[in-house]
Amino acid sequence: MALSPDGRWLATALASGQEMVQPVNGGRARVKTRQGQRLAAFQFAPNGNTVAYQIDQQETLYTIWSLAPGSVLRSGKGLYHAEEVEFNRSGKVLATVPEGTDIADFWNPDDVTQLRSEPGMRRAEFSPDGSLLAIQRANGTVDVVDMTGRVLRQLQKRADADVERFAISWDNRRLAITLSDGSIHVYEIDTGRDTVLSGKRGSEVVAFGPDGRVLAVGGDDGVVRLYRFGSRAAMTELADPHKDRVRQLVFSPDGKRLASGGDDEMAILHDVESGQTVARFGPHDGPVDRLVFVGNGEALVSGEAKGERQVWDLRKGSQLARLRAAGGTVSSVDISPGGRRVAVLHEDRTVSLRNWDSESMLTDACAIANRNLDCAEWRQFMSGMPYRKTCAALPAPKPVCR
Repeated sequence: MALSPDGRWLATALASGQEMVQPVNGGRARVKTRQGQRLAAFQFAPNGNTVAYQIDQQETLYTIWSLAPGSVLRSGKGLYHAEEVEFNRSGKVLATVPEGTDIADFWNPDDVTQLRSEPGMRRAEFSPDGSLLAIQRANGTVDVVDMTGRVLRQLQKRADADVERFAISWDNRRLAITLSDGSIHVYEIDTGRDTVLSGKRGSEVVAFGPDGRVLAVGGDDGVVRLYRFGSRAAMTELADPHKDRVRQLVFSPDGKRLASGGDDEMAILHDVESGQTVARFGPHDGPVDRLVFVGNGEALVSGEAKGERQVWDLRKGSQLARLRAAGGTVSSVDISPGGRRVAVLHEDRTVSLRNWDSESMLTDACAIANRNLDCAEWRQFMSGMPYRKTCAALPAPKPVCR
């Protein structure tokens, strides 16, 4: 057990091997290591705003977590309140839904300024590069707009079927829509030309592959179907279906893998070319309707849109992190596809933004401590490794560590 120097945080080692850091005055844990991890070393920064720990001396995994609060979204002079948060694929825009409204607000996460608002929204989907937005209005029409609000294409509500879901292709040229009658419509955004694909009733979720040649569709039967444009095998069903409704689909940046999430609380990673299952992740604590490939596809974030997220290492097939407790009482989190920012939706409906990648957190720790590790700390954390500066811009300790 350890108390931070400023008296705000208490670190406790549990019998299970976990380490927790929680506020002294109560509340959920800010940091919790996974059960079964071997904690080799633990250290608070002098002002208590950062905690560092080393897991498993053999791997010398050195982890730093920032305990300082991040930027907070504001509306006028007061705090902004939302019920859902989501980054676009580029991570350059954060979308939020204000509590109890049909409005979508869009923010620049770097300087926390509001870009624009979109009223009368039932559902919205970003284009992969974040420059376009498809919006289903309350009256049933679907608009494709750019981030200035200019309408590029408007599709009127059909009298014989309702819109289920929609997606914009990676090149911003096409819009795919699934309808309640089972049909799948692929529209050219500039001309409005409509190509109709034969689907199954209950088809809902839809996603384009990066090259535009593959369209993935999932529905209430748990099956994921791939439509390959220009191929003799026009439609194939993936071999490993979900046990309940498919809620989300997303392709990896290289288009070789497809992740699906479902009401069965599982995320499944598929090989697009062979149709075989690469890995299964879960079970989660609820339906998986939020999936994001991080970086170039090395990691996958999965979870519930209004709940916690889990981060998976796709090279090792293991869990990297569980994004839930990030300060105060947290309702939901979302990580940007670049892996550098986390939007935290607190249970009081306020929204804060913070850095999450190890490089940014190390920079924060150096700014807070304003010094490098001394020789004793290096031996404690990095036993057996030659000394090097952890904060490149700051002087090394004297005398020189041996």
